[in-house]
Amino acid sequence: MARGTPLPGFGGQAVGFDTPFEMLRACHERVQRTLGLQERLCRYLLDTGCDASAMAAARDVLRYFDIAAPLHHEDEEKHVFPLLQGSSDAALRDAVARLHGEHQAMAARWQEARAALEALAEGRITAFSDVQQA
Repeated sequence: MARGTPLPGFGGQAVGFDTPFEMLRACHERVQRTLGLQERLCRYLLDTGCDASAMAAARDVLRYFDIAAPLHHEDEEKHVFPLLQGSSDAALRDAVARLHGEHQAMAARWQEARAALEALAEGRITAFSDVQQA
């Protein structure tokens, strides 16, 4: 099996367009790492307060979910889901429909979360409200 060119930010084995499922898995791992960073940021703000490190973490979360995550969802919606929707397996088609709905819900929730992260990254707020943290 050919090895792809490593994508920036992905450790371990090289993943690329010639190994699409490995690339999707690596993207999902990156989502999990970025969500973990966001959780750590919330704890950090409670324990330490807002400082340059917190602002940098907020910028990192913003950058990932503004740029990489939408492109990942677009790839799934355009290239993966149509193939799976053509399956004779009803459970698989149902799963694709559920994932499509989750993508839409995540996009809406991101717009809500984005404003608070941007305000933190720019120093306009120093903590998240209880609602923003949830």
